Amino acid sequence: MLVCGSDLLHSFGIPGIWIAEQVRGICRDYGLVCIRREGQDVDKIISNDEILKENRGNIRIVDELVPNQISSTRIRDCISRGLSIKYLTADEVIDYIREHQLIYRYRYRSSLTCAKTVDDLFFAKVPEPSAVVDGLKKVEFNDVVLNVEDVITQFGCAWLMSM
Repeated sequence: MLVCGSDLLHSFGIPGIWIAEQVRGICRDYGLVCIRREGQDVDKIISNDEILKENRGNIRIVDELVPNQISSTRIRDCISRGLSIKYLTADEVIDYIREHQLIYRYRYRSSLTCAKTVDDLFFAKVPEPSAVVDGLKKVEFNDVVLNVEDVITQFGCAWLMSM
């Protein structure tokens, strides 16, 4: 099951963010647990989206017991701006990402670029440096060039914002 907040569930219905067949596959084959965020009408989100509506039986809604403003969307926003996420997620999550050298390829809602597979959407291995510029190893990934060492030093992995 995919565990998500209502903000992510809402993004399923925004054109250009998700491929419809991926959303259908996630809902049909795996199911969802949606954490109802304060101020979000999850039932309305589901009823306004054909794919979510047809898979309503595979979507479980739970209330957020301790309201807070921390969400994966906000964590990705912090990362894309170079802000620390140290106290926003468990150290074990950060350690797992570091240990497996994962990159998160975050796409802003305005992006019209869609991943081809669910794996493309979420995680990919850190690529090898493709060039040395001014003595620093650089890597090009999704048309974005990053200083690998700075990113890995700050975050323990390379987090990539793709626009």
